Amino acid sequence: MVSYLWKNNDTIIYLQDTGGDENYHVFICDLLTESVIDATPFKGINTQIIHHLPHDSEHIIIATNQRSLELFDCYRLHIHTHKLTMIAENKGAITDWTCDHLGQVRIGIQTDGVNTSILYKEYNTDDFTLLLSTDFRNTFKPIVFHQDNKRIYVSSNIGQDKSQIYLIDPDRLDHKELIYAHEEVDIWSIKWSDKRQCMTGVEYTTDKTYVYYTDEYMQEIYTAVRILLPDDILQVRSMDDSETKIIFMNIGDRNRGKMYLYDTANKSLLLLSNLAPWLNPEHLCEMQYIQYTSRDGLTIPGYLTLPKNNTTQKLPVVINPHGGPWHRDVWGFNPELQFMASRGYAVLQMNYRGSIGYGRSFWESSFKQWGGTMQDDISDGVQWLIDRGTADPERIAIYGVSYGGYATLAGITFTPDLYAVQ
Repeated sequence: MVSYLWKNNDTIIYLQDTGGDENYHVFICDLLTESVIDATPFKGINTQIIHHLPHDSEHIIIATNQRSLELFDCYRLHIHTHKLTMIAENKGAITDWTCDHLGQVRIGIQTDGVNTSILYKEYNTDDFTLLLSTDFRNTFKPIVFHQDNKRIYVSSNIGQDKSQIYLIDPDRLDHKELIYAHEEVDIWSIKWSDKRQCMTGVEYTTDKTYVYYTDEYMQEIYTAVRILLPDDILQVRSMDDSETKIIFMNIGDRNRGKMYLYDTANKSLLLLSNLAPWLNPEHLCEMQYIQYTSRDGLTIPGYLTLPKNNTTQKLPVVINPHGGPWHRDVWGFNPELQFMASRGYAVLQMNYRGSIGYGRSFWESSFKQWGGTMQDDISDGVQWLIDRGTADPERIAIYGVSYGGYATLAGITFTPDLYAVQ
């Protein structure tokens, strides 16, 4: 299961593949009859949920490739009869769709693998027109329509290094309104209230993941819950239609996750679930945010996990570069790190150049640098640990998956003296 949603009090809708084939179908679970039905039972197809239509109790919007395996068309799916009605035909290379608040498909994202075109159509019209084209270095990502169903909240880095949140009018693209920006990192998403049809905040990741609420109602709730749960990351995971009963998740480096129900009427907080009650946080290891400087002067952020109650220097170390490479490590619970630290190893994760979220120039500095300066960033992290006395230079290992696997092979090939190669 990759995603799920409550359509109403009696119906859960989720995506699920079969045997790991990554061809996801829409399943509808009726809690009253305890039945589960595949609403897209077509062989070899894949499906995405585009919009859950919170104000329509009968339908959701999905995209599926049943007409052509290469193209995803948009359909309105009736959750009881499972009837599919095509509402937007993919006429070529559209990879993503966006609906307005009335359930009309109004935006299509078209790409040739290098350049991206944003297609747009007015309310109650039939034809898409080109709104904007960008190359692969520039981002213009529609997020959600404004409550007026005309303007659009977007994340864009056009004209600057970091992606920022703007409110744009499709008829006046040169008059975009800046909503939120962060000087250190990209902003890609916003928080939205279906009930009040307004933006409530933004989420971003620096050393940890934070939420900044622009909405007074949600800010008051968040502040009240934060007093009760002062530690770790606090995120809203779900809420009822009235926005008076809210599920929060509290998660940290030594806390796999706890789910709480907050009732705004009596300001009570109820623990619903501890995702790993068998883990004692006192026995787990802290994940420290760190920075070091690469040999060419770039600041490399990362995370260092040390064994519990460590009082010694020159520890055995595992270097763990992330995959991608256009990905990043974040602060939070990681069972692999905890396992290795519990066995006495320090673990270093670095967001080498090319890691996402730090702006366009940091990302672009990785171009054509596989095995080059990207690998130097990893090697410089090893040297940083040695220089500060944390690492025993004779007992340093490296491992990873995806691009991290490539970095592992490059590390023991280009700099074998850094690692304890057996």
